Amino acid sequence: MQKFKIPLLISGVIVLAAVAYYFFSSSSGVYQAIPKSTVAVLEVKDWLQFADKLNTTSIGSELKKTEAQKKLSDLLLVIQDLLSKDKALKEEITSGKTVASVHLISADSYDFLITTELKGVNDNTILNRVQASPNIRSVKVRIFKHQKIVDVMLKDGRQISFAKLKDVLAFSFTTFLTENAITSMLTGDNLSRDKGFKSVYAKGIGNADMAFYFNLAKADIILPVAFKAEKISLLNDLKEAGSWARYEISFSNDKMECNGTIAREKNTKTVIEEEKSIEETIASKIPDNAAYVDISTRTSADTSANQLLNQYFSGWVGQSKASIILEPLKENFSEQNLFIITITDPGKAIKSLKELIAADGTQPYPMDTFLMQEIYMLKSGELINQVFPNSLIGFKSCYFSVQNDAAIFCNNADVLKMVLEKIYKKETLNNDKNYLSATLEKSKTDNHLHYLNIHRSDLLLKGMLKENSSLSDFLLSFKYIAESSSAKDNKLTSHLVFNTLGEKVVSAGLLWKTKLQTVADFVPQVLKNPEGGNEIFVQDTDNNIYLLNESGSIVFSRNTEEPVLGKVEQLDYYNNGHYQLIFNTTNRVFIIDRMGNDVASYPLRLSATASCGMTLSSGDILNPYRYYIPCTNGCIYGFSANGKPLGGWSPKTNAGIVTQPIQCFTNNKNSYVLTFNNVGKLTLFDSKGQVKWNADNLPAANQNYSLLKTKGDFTLLNASNNQLTEISFDGNDNIKPLMDTAYSFVALTTSDSTYSYFYSSNNQIRSYNNLGEFLCSASATEGSVLKIDLIRMGEKNYLQAADEANGTTLIYDLSLKSVREFKINPFTKFLLSDFLNRGEWVEIAPDDKGNLCCYRLK
Repeated sequence: MQKFKIPLLISGVIVLAAVAYYFFSSSSGVYQAIPKSTVAVLEVKDWLQFADKLNTTSIGSELKKTEAQKKLSDLLLVIQDLLSKDKALKEEITSGKTVASVHLISADSYDFLITTELKGVNDNTILNRVQASPNIRSVKVRIFKHQKIVDVMLKDGRQISFAKLKDVLAFSFTTFLTENAITSMLTGDNLSRDKGFKSVYAKGIGNADMAFYFNLAKADIILPVAFKAEKISLLNDLKEAGSWARYEISFSNDKMECNGTIAREKNTKTVIEEEKSIEETIASKIPDNAAYVDISTRTSADTSANQLLNQYFSGWVGQSKASIILEPLKENFSEQNLFIITITDPGKAIKSLKELIAADGTQPYPMDTFLMQEIYMLKSGELINQVFPNSLIGFKSCYFSVQNDAAIFCNNADVLKMVLEKIYKKETLNNDKNYLSATLEKSKTDNHLHYLNIHRSDLLLKGMLKENSSLSDFLLSFKYIAESSSAKDNKLTSHLVFNTLGEKVVSAGLLWKTKLQTVADFVPQVLKNPEGGNEIFVQDTDNNIYLLNESGSIVFSRNTEEPVLGKVEQLDYYNNGHYQLIFNTTNRVFIIDRMGNDVASYPLRLSATASCGMTLSSGDILNPYRYYIPCTNGCIYGFSANGKPLGGWSPKTNAGIVTQPIQCFTNNKNSYVLTFNNVGKLTLFDSKGQVKWNADNLPAANQNYSLLKTKGDFTLLNASNNQLTEISFDGNDNIKPLMDTAYSFVALTTSDSTYSYFYSSNNQIRSYNNLGEFLCSASATEGSVLKIDLIRMGEKNYLQAADEANGTTLIYDLSLKSVREFKINPFTKFLLSDFLNRGEWVEIAPDDKGNLCCYRLK
């Protein structure tokens, strides 16, 4: 047996490369016209039969949507059309004598070269048949290296070039590929003389639908066509896997199977150890939210090949190891990485790992305990990378825990705790029906397994693939991909399965769980970070505040001594492009940077107790920020960002008790402040604190006024009990009756002069326009809809309706015709948003055990 390393779905390069969908079978003569620079070769028994199978299977229909299949089909269709007047010649071209090879034609593009065996047919015969086609604009004949090339200009502007040399016809949409085919035949520098290709070449494809050859040595050349340039380094193992791979592929409606052979280099190190099968029990240590899993047997060569491993890992490491990526939330998925190795001697394992920690320069003591499991920290996680290298799984510093039969390494302490919790609850791969179905395809002698749960790895794929790559949609049509393999002599044999298992669904469930110091009683808030992504602000009941990134890692935490009131806002205090957070508690105002440090002379102590959260407003060039805070003494205090009182607001007295954040807005270049107190008095102030108008005796039950800016003015709307209150920009009010009692109300502008509004009543949601005309309604549930809100997904507004009695929230479009219902657990204090900026709903909510949880919703 030889030492081998299969990268991410090594045979799955079939799908992870942009051209990895098509396959072929033919006589060896055509390979004399294929340059060694080719990255892939495709064969089928009959191209017409292959096209029929694409049309009659669900997997085939997905293949037809990919860029590579469209390019190939287009080329073959053009050839068939040009030769349509010669039935015999057309049948020869579409038979199994025709081979398609893939070649890079620029840094991010590729094209196909078609080579076909045509005995007894000369170039003049082909030229005559082409000229007879009604779909050509012009035909030119030229000489290249003493050989004739026919350039055909089609009526649609495309050009296709033919060359006939000996018994092989070559053609392509890319002229220089046709020229390269001539060069390859004349010089002998062609695929038929490539040793790696010859080692995996086989005549015929048996009962398979197609065959596919891939040049692993040139993987990094073709992969940038589909992969983001910055991600290519993660797939470096492809080049190390071997020189050429050959797969026989069969597919039906719900499954595509690939059986392959990979040629290894002769200088591959061998291992003097009997072949081992994959240890199944390691699956009981892998969480069921794993997106990618690489499990393999460990051999004695690992120990002798690495001094670190020989010193700290020998004598206790078991048979199997696994590299895992949990469902990632960031494109680099670095915080979701796991490495697991089985253990034969737990006592020796913990002793050796403590010695490793001490040698790394830190104290070998547990930093935490979770579910009776001690958690340690290894400062230099790079040591793990040296010992057990994997291009997709890497560590900087890492955390680990040792169980009786496994050691688990992770980049993030909270993720490690989630893993330990899932193991404790037996929410692991050995209880996951998709994984169990995938491993049924595995042979007992296989000693390497790759598993990709597509519905949990869609974020991983989107993060690695180019946005315009059709490969992403193709892969997402499957439910899982599994590859198992074994090594012998200088070859790997592998079995690869793409399984749809029915209807496509979006993966859902817990994405991450972060431990807070105590339980949170605070609705999480989403904030923008400087890189354009999102972060989360939350506070627990001990008044600790936290800023978390998209992966749930804590950026900072600190104590504010009092609960945060209202919203947390962001401002550029130093006007240098770096944003800080501003918020208030009952007695103080905080401005802190993104590491949790106080800015300037903050926190600022208030003269009176705040009755609600502050409102941040834009100012002028000299004073770009100002904020206002209502207090329980009936005053409103205004400050500039540097903490100095604003003129006219130091304080503004006799405002009454204001318990909802005031509204600030600009209209016709004038700035205004709008307040509504608890006795129904609505007041509009200018920026200097001068009263513009008052409106008294308004319903005080619902204090949330919607401010709608229209052309030249603005309108205020509110619904309470059985009436709608409309107030124009000059303070005049207009009371309109409502059909039912309004529990909750929202409104939005629809043009410069129109608006629409929604209100909930019992189990109904109703919509009207600014003329009071009924637009639409929806019956939500059997219970009452007590709260509705406007939320955004991308560029679109949606209506969120909360049904607390049933523990669900419903999402409507603004026509109230489309609805999605999500079960929210726990229901209170949750945030529903497109948190990942990927066009999917995510729930952020604290649980009753002191965790903040992130769920993707179905």
